[in-house]
Amino acid sequence: MTDLTATRTLVTGGKGFIGSRVCELLHEAGAQATAVGRAEADLTDAAATEGLFEKTSPQLVIHLAGEGGGIVAHRQNPGRHLYANATMSLNVVEACRKFEVERLVTVASADAYAPDAPMPLEESDLLAGTPVPEVAGYATASRLLVSLLDGYHRQYGLSAALLVLTNVYGPGMSDDPERSFVVPAMVRRFRTALEAGDRSVVCWGSGQATRDFLFLDDAARAIVEAARCINDPSPINIGSGRETSIEELAHSLAALTGYTGAVEWDTSRPEGARRRVLNVTRAQELLGFQAKVGLEEGLKATLAEV
Repeated sequence: MTDLTATRTLVTGGKGFIGSRVCELLHEAGAQATAVGRAEADLTDAAATEGLFEKTSPQLVIHLAGEGGGIVAHRQNPGRHLYANATMSLNVVEACRKFEVERLVTVASADAYAPDAPMPLEESDLLAGTPVPEVAGYATASRLLVSLLDGYHRQYGLSAALLVLTNVYGPGMSDDPERSFVVPAMVRRFRTALEAGDRSVVCWGSGQATRDFLFLDDAARAIVEAARCINDPSPINIGSGRETSIEELAHSLAALTGYTGAVEWDTSRPEGARRRVLNVTRAQELLGFQAKVGLEEGLKATLAEV
């Protein structure tokens, strides 16, 4: 069990959506956490990454930096998302080895699961099959991270934790149409329609696809807990364990934003994997983790700031 208050902690991506909340929790716990973003170091550059480690001398690294976004961003940047995320992982993991970091905590995406994997998704199926084409580059980088950590753990004894995150949402998410995830994208659509007096809102896909939505605070709490106690890089699913259809999400957001018009579906648009919900048994057993924030409560908190 790591005493976070006595550990020099480096959080890459510490100024981003998830990373900033992780840093807040670390500081609340009395930890010495240094948050870095792109302005401080380009983690796709090996020399810059090593320079960061030399400067900060971390004992614990929480690696959350990455490039991504919603389905639009993934379709537009398949090569960049694979290159940038894979290169950052390679550079950070190697720097952890070289500078003898005591523990590394990092995250992969549930996009790495194949669309035909059995539900609920279990960690043993993470590398089976082929991810959906729309997210293939991003998903492949997550799969590489699984093998990378396993190899470094077995060859060099690197202590690491790998959390597989489902769809995380919450206050502070970008609603940029080119990058946003499903929750802020829908919020933007409903609020725009409400202001314009539109009689209908068109959402992508059929509405029948399902996802496992996890509130930001729950995701950050799981990451901090993993930093305390996990030394084995075997993947751990982090999600709510609840399967919610995109149609259900749309109607919930419409009601919460006060939009009373019709919701229509454009089935010519991509919707990714048909179903997704995580088996979170390992998280419960190893971390004592269970999502505390329900979807409606989390959406209300998100709407207050998005």
